[in-house]
Amino acid sequence: MKQHIQYNFLKDGHFAELKKAELMEDKINQLGNIESYIGTFFSKEWVQKNILNMNDAQINDMQDQINKEAGSDVDDGGIQLSPETDGIKR
Repeated sequence: MKQHIQYNFLKDGHFAELKKAELMEDKINQLGNIESYIGTFFSKEWVQKNILNMNDAQINDMQDQINKEAGSDVDDGGIQLSPETDGIKR
């Protein structure tokens, strides 16, 4: 009977969120440190793949989002608002 006893632990959601946020903060700090060298010593693609750990699909998706947001109004954070509303949900 002892051989068949098994423990399954649930994933701690709070810890996972903290870890994810910490990893993102580290990536952003690394990006800030290397930013002045992008285009001189490092290519943008190299930084995306090696510092931000993005794959080709993620790079393409992010570029599509950037292009989409570039066509939006900067003041609203890139969010498309309908003309009859001010964007505030009441």
